[in-house]
Amino acid sequence: MKLSFIIPVYNHLDLTQECLRTLRETVGQQDYEIALVNDGCDEATTQGLRDLRDDRTTVLENAGNQGFAHSNNVGAMHASGELLFLVNNDLVFQAGWLEPMLEAFSRHKKVGMVGNVQRSVATGEIDHAGTFVSPKGTISHRREENRGFFRVPAYSRSPIVTGACCAIPRDLYLRLGGFDEAFVNGGEDVDLCLRLAKLGYKVLVANRSVVLHHVSATRRDPNANDEWNSRLLQKRWSDQLASLAASSWPDRYLAEARQVPHPRALDAKLLRDALSRFLMLKKGPAPAGLYNAYCEQERNERHWKSILDGWNDEQIKNEERNTHATPLKDRYEFSGLYTDSTSVAGAWIRETATLTIPRGALVSSITLKGQLHEANPIMKEEAGRLGIAIKVNDAAISSKFPVDEGAFSLEFDNIPARAQDNTQIQIKLLGVERSNTYAYLGRKLSSVSIIPRPVRKHLSKFRAQRLNKRFAIHSIHINGEDVFNFAKDGANPLNTEYVLRHAHLGVNIVGWFKAELGIGESARLAAKAAKESGLPYSLVNLKVNCLASQGDQTYADELSDKNPHPVNIFHLDAPQSPDIDHYHGKSFRRDRYNIAYWAWELPDFPDHWTKHFQYFDEVWTPSNFVREAVAMKAPIPVLTVPHCIHFTIPDRDYRQELGLPKDKFLYTFAYDLNSYQERKNPRAAIEAFKAAFCGTDRLNDAALVIKIHSKGNNQESYQELLELLKDVPNYYLIDRTLSREMTYGLMKACDAYISLHRSEGFGLTVAESMYLERPVISTNWSATAEFVTESNGCPVDYKLIPLEKSHGPYKGGQIWADPDPLDAAKHMRRLIDDSDYAAKLGKQAKKDITGLCSPTRVADLYRRRLRSIALW
Repeated sequence: MKLSFIIPVYNHLDLTQECLRTLRETVGQQDYEIALVNDGCDEATTQGLRDLRDDRTTVLENAGNQGFAHSNNVGAMHASGELLFLVNNDLVFQAGWLEPMLEAFSRHKKVGMVGNVQRSVATGEIDHAGTFVSPKGTISHRREENRGFFRVPAYSRSPIVTGACCAIPRDLYLRLGGFDEAFVNGGEDVDLCLRLAKLGYKVLVANRSVVLHHVSATRRDPNANDEWNSRLLQKRWSDQLASLAASSWPDRYLAEARQVPHPRALDAKLLRDALSRFLMLKKGPAPAGLYNAYCEQERNERHWKSILDGWNDEQIKNEERNTHATPLKDRYEFSGLYTDSTSVAGAWIRETATLTIPRGALVSSITLKGQLHEANPIMKEEAGRLGIAIKVNDAAISSKFPVDEGAFSLEFDNIPARAQDNTQIQIKLLGVERSNTYAYLGRKLSSVSIIPRPVRKHLSKFRAQRLNKRFAIHSIHINGEDVFNFAKDGANPLNTEYVLRHAHLGVNIVGWFKAELGIGESARLAAKAAKESGLPYSLVNLKVNCLASQGDQTYADELSDKNPHPVNIFHLDAPQSPDIDHYHGKSFRRDRYNIAYWAWELPDFPDHWTKHFQYFDEVWTPSNFVREAVAMKAPIPVLTVPHCIHFTIPDRDYRQELGLPKDKFLYTFAYDLNSYQERKNPRAAIEAFKAAFCGTDRLNDAALVIKIHSKGNNQESYQELLELLKDVPNYYLIDRTLSREMTYGLMKACDAYISLHRSEGFGLTVAESMYLERPVISTNWSATAEFVTESNGCPVDYKLIPLEKSHGPYKGGQIWADPDPLDAAKHMRRLIDDSDYAAKLGKQAKKDITGLCSPTRVADLYRRRLRSIALW
């Protein structure tokens, strides 16, 4: 069988010469060839390699420094032997090294690769006898003999051998594609061994084959390439590396168990599992070992994100939290910690306590702070040494015993925790076994007369568990942050600020952001509040059909199809609720807290709409009027969250731009014909204007401006409006769609706003006019009555009447207001006659509506409500 030796060379000609000389001396009578691969050597080394050529030795030239993997692959492609030996140029071969490696392929079935033992030239100590994966996931050389029970066997199984000296059949090497050149001078040998194992091939160490190695003579200093290679290995072979790491867990656990200072610090389940695997009664990786290995892999990935991707700690934490946290499902919980002791502050433990930290938190350390109080020498039942054992996720235990009396701060590092899992922490109090047994017997035997009274009296002293209460836990910290503080508040020890900070709650506001109608403006105002709140948010365009024009571009650049945050807020009418799943998919609402933002304009919420509550977890309404109507029928919470009223005040001459007279007192009214003209009730405003000014000396001083839109779909209502205006002097009708800025300009250009509606769910144009310091004349019923008062506006008298017939969703038989045009006319006359009064109302209107609907106040409502949701 012909052998092919592949030796990559990057300078170090002297080592290469020694390697080649000893190889030729020890290869014996074998049929062989040697390929020296010049991997971009300097000129002197290049010439020296050429001088080493003979009839068995060739030199292959790389175009520059191509790396270890490429050089071996080039050599393998040019080789003609059946068996490849991949050899570093810093080895010194000794007599007898070759035969054990050759015999491995004939003595064992399906051998994929054979390595050997390498000793340091300088010290003679073993530098490599195979490779293992530590419980922490580190790939390390075995630097001791591979001993069996009685002796060192000829061959040992190893998951990995180094590429510094190994043998592999050439056809197998080529079939596998050789070394993967994605690795940069490291890791390629590990990858190849794992690929062989996946196909069922054995990797062996020939223990009687020994070569000498100039350790570190040609080895590079650790650099970013090593980190890159390690990351690529973990990404590609995560499960296999975890399994290999777990295989060494029983040895480590049993070694640590011998050092445990208190026997109860040992966990019976883990101890049994470790012993059974050590004795080979169980096969496969131990669950605790696997979990620890995966935890280490997560730590590795966070390390690589930091040094390779340039992420800071906050970015890493946010990514883990956003990927894994489910703050609306998981809770911070504890049990077994009692605060009923009146003698000391803090919590005490009977035997064990448990904590649950929700997924998404990167738990790396746990710290217990508190006080171990001195024992009362008179009370023998208080005497004893105490300590603590911490068990995390059924995977690892740490202990401190004994704990010194006085204040303590016990920190437990390297916690086995994964961001995608809840972290389960068990705290066991050590040193109370005898006193707890006596306390139990004292309770059980207190009334058993056959037990002698002195015995019962003695046992009863332990029932108060004073020994346990000496160990007072004041607070529990996770990663250095105070999470539970029992000394500060025993009834509610959870630090809510920590919870909210780590919940990282955000909102997805879903609505028709481009639609030029009231419910579209509702979504846009919510976006304004979300921005002010500082909460993470996403603006999602509602895909449900909308007939209104889509001309508003305020948030066009921010719209998304995704809802990444845990809370959805839907701005839509109740009957459209079933369409959410149809247009967005059921996953859009799944695992979210879903809030409907509904407006409704009558005091009785329709019975046939109650079925739509099933799609939501709670409802927000813009006014108390709507809340009362909805809450009466709702099986879920209903809260008032008003619209956010804040915009840039227009500063141009909008009277001129809109063709309005400069010498008249203008009363304006704006509404959408889609919102049902019968409810908006322009008839009353027109009648009030006529009653106020027709036939009076102020007729030429006043004018009525009516702004409408959506006339295309509402021709019948439009014609009705024109009919109402036929005999009205001094009116101006704007029947086209205006931009939001121009609409605000119109309201500011006019002197007063009049809305004699029959009912409003909020009254957005009324509130916006108040923000513009304009006095408003408004029906004193429904939502506008909550913010239009006699001190800031002109509430108009009304009487409640039943609907004689249905108008859209407003069904006959319900009630709404019939405002009094004559009362409104009196207000109109007073505003034009008393400019100081009008100005005073306007200033107060601005102040009041700002206090009620400012971005700051509405944003605070958002934050407070999400805070409550997070703490449920």
